[in-house]
Amino acid sequence: MIKIAVLGGDGIGPEVIEASLPVIDAAAKKSGLKLDFEKALVGGAAYDATGHPLPPATLKLCDSAAAIYFGAVGGPKYDAIPDPNLRPERGALLPLRKRYTLYANVRPAVVYPGLEKNSALKPEYLKGMDMLVIRELTGGAYFGKKELKKDSAYDVIAYTAKEIERLLHFAFKAAMLRKKRLTLVHKANVLSTSVLWKQVAARVAKKIPQGGGGRLLRRRLHHVFDQPAGRLRRGGHGEHDGRHHHRRGGPGDRLDRPHPLGQLGGQEDQVGRLRAL
Repeated sequence: MIKIAVLGGDGIGPEVIEASLPVIDAAAKKSGLKLDFEKALVGGAAYDATGHPLPPATLKLCDSAAAIYFGAVGGPKYDAIPDPNLRPERGALLPLRKRYTLYANVRPAVVYPGLEKNSALKPEYLKGMDMLVIRELTGGAYFGKKELKKDSAYDVIAYTAKEIERLLHFAFKAAMLRKKRLTLVHKANVLSTSVLWKQVAARVAKKIPQGGGGRLLRRRLHHVFDQPAGRLRRGGHGEHDGRHHHRRGGPGDRLDRPHPLGQLGGQEDQVGRLRAL
């Protein structure tokens, strides 16, 4: 029996969790797995009941579980809690990420055929869209030193090369199972942390096989590009003439033809666990 900690949380979280548990259970049975779902409070619901968004009982359950099935936390009601460390996001979500080293946020963005017009963006930019956005979760401004004063505030963005490298390895493996394209979004012309991201990405890229020829990836780290917002919105108008622009020099980029960080290939035996992505 595989124990799953179920944390519904707040807002739409419990509703989504309850609707999806039977689906997960059916899939598990079809695969010959036996799951034991155990529920616990987290976020605002836990704060209301115990005075803390991540009570000891919830942590104990999570420590003993094989996985955590998480809903959502937070809401306007809890933004008014005087101590920010007792608010659902900072008091529950971030500590869970840090405790279990949940460093990769994986967010698919897919537009299915027939749904292109159900958006404020122009259908021609959405047709065939299939992106996977991967974001680092245990470093950066969320976990850096921070302070809020009456007339000023700061949040320190800090990363280590190790934190960056492990996320890049994860992203490369995911890309190998998709279209073998990876784009690093950064602001290296201003931020020192982005410079470090580029440097580490270049080192990691050299170790990634490109395919049967065994060549190593060595190039194509691109600055984030601008697309005039007026051209993207349905019925929008912009001051630009339709050409693609960069904030800095370099060839124009296109939404429907993203520049790859490089071509990846093979080694599916190493990344089979990411097939669900």
